[in-house]
Amino acid sequence: MRKYRQVVEFANFICHFGNDVLLDYLSEIVLPAFLSGQRVRMYGNSKYLFLDVKLVNLKSDSEPGALTPALVGRFVMDTELQRDQILVDNKIVPDTQKLKSAPSSLFVLLLDNHKLIYSKQVSGAPGLSAFRTTAELILKWRWREYINELVEKNKAAREADGKIPKITKRALVESIQAPRLEIVPLAGSRNLTNFVNQFKVLKEITIKVVRPNAEINNDGLFTTVEAARSQVNADATSLIHRNSEGLNKAQSIKQIAPAMQGNALVTLRGTGPTDAKLVGTNEEMSVREPMDVPPSVSKGSVAMFSAFKGLIFQKVLQVGKVVNSERNLAKLESLKNDS
Repeated sequence: MRKYRQVVEFANFICHFGNDVLLDYLSEIVLPAFLSGQRVRMYGNSKYLFLDVKLVNLKSDSEPGALTPALVGRFVMDTELQRDQILVDNKIVPDTQKLKSAPSSLFVLLLDNHKLIYSKQVSGAPGLSAFRTTAELILKWRWREYINELVEKNKAAREADGKIPKITKRALVESIQAPRLEIVPLAGSRNLTNFVNQFKVLKEITIKVVRPNAEINNDGLFTTVEAARSQVNADATSLIHRNSEGLNKAQSIKQIAPAMQGNALVTLRGTGPTDAKLVGTNEEMSVREPMDVPPSVSKGSVAMFSAFKGLIFQKVLQVGKVVNSERNLAKLESLKNDS
């Protein structure tokens, strides 16, 4: 039997609480959401849950002595497979059988730059889309708990001291907004070039610039678009190039390239070599590194992190510079010191 061919995927984990980012509520919401181990998302007859999650400090051979705080663990789909009929002597025969199955993926969420490293361990394991939906849901569950905790804390404080003003749940919800999560696959320049060159005619490019974590993009176009998005407080702003006769592919590649760092959703439309419609997104251009990932969370996360750092060194992956606030930098340093 052919062994399942594992690959490692890379994405930007873009989480916001209104204008605040993941690290702003790291200890209050993010860590408890992932580390509780008690939250399950139901979908049909399947359960999605995070398992064996822990907070670690990862090391890289390319940066001796440097520590990178990360959440690592498994993402599991606990489900039941069912068959209703089989083929016997070229005849369909009713035969209902059920089989429990729990395919899983390994994940590494780097807390300093919010990058997600992900690998399906077996065939049928849940992908990034299911991961995003489940992660956002458990973050929202924990957010609601945190709001209620603040209300109860304020109530207890007022009972002890009547001069303390009442804080309403509505005020807290307006102040600490519900988490929103985007997971954008990281694409490589080589993948981008190869995919664009598949188009016989590239007719349309849509670049949806999403609100970044704390990354800086020095490209002039994206700086302008991001500034415009920020001024009107939009969650996302789209830029569209369209020409039915065909866009300049070389210039298109040059303009799209900065979007591949994971802060924009790119969609390309046109026709392929046989004049059939061709559509591509970040997913088709994303970097997937084939490798045998050790099955344990500890060894697997180290191997995946090493692959990530190696691809950056080889310039296959490009990661934007992150400028965290002084307060959030102190949080990261505290996590490193706790190792």
